Amino acid sequence: MNTRRMVVLVMCTSLAFAMVGCKKKEGKDDKKGAAGEAGKAGGGAEKLTKSALEELLKESIPGFEQQPGPKVMEMAGIAMVTAYYKGTKGNDKDMTAFAQVRMFGCGHCPDLTAASFKEEQGLFERLMLSTVHKDNMAVIFDVGEDNIAGKKVVTIYQLSFHVSEDGKSKSSSHAFSIYHHNGKNMLHVMITPRAVSGFKSADSLDELKALFTRDEMKAAATTFMESLGAKVF
Repeated sequence: MNTRRMVVLVMCTSLAFAMVGCKKKEGKDDKKGAAGEAGKAGGGAEKLTKSALEELLKESIPGFEQQPGPKVMEMAGIAMVTAYYKGTKGNDKDMTAFAQVRMFGCGHCPDLTAASFKEEQGLFERLMLSTVHKDNMAVIFDVGEDNIAGKKVVTIYQLSFHVSEDGKSKSSSHAFSIYHHNGKNMLHVMITPRAVSGFKSADSLDELKALFTRDEMKAAATTFMESLGAKVF
């Protein structure tokens, strides 16, 4: 997927959660649970603004370096930003975490449950998954729930390894994501493995899982929840 298409996709999925894809619940349900939590910093009690997002981008994330190019945008009155961070230290296989972080205000956020997110047709991870992995009968696309840094989150773990029929090409997908919102603002962190330097690929499913494990990706996502999450919410 080229960079231009990815940028458009990021904008569209953010707007989907902010406006169309986030269905308002009637009655008392729209005031309970995560949607009823009070934010305490970074505009958590109110919808994020461009200036608030610009300040959040100045935050230092332990063990990560922000990549060049984040730009705060505003569409249909919704402020949003996508920023990329790369881990500064590698594991014993010289792999580290690469984080795609999205922060935006949402209109009527979906319930913070696995069931609700499974119903989202515009789910970012689902749209990003290439056809070869969508068609892979062995693909793992697990939507669940967890508690990270004291906050309930929806998690998505995806794992797929594909070898072409002629055996000449291999393709892989391995990522761990978290979503959290307080009824006003959404934080979405997607972690993928990345070589500390250069490029490294796996030759098998077992190697793919071992290069940078699910636990390592979850630990990386936790870092963002503990740092940026503490400011947004």
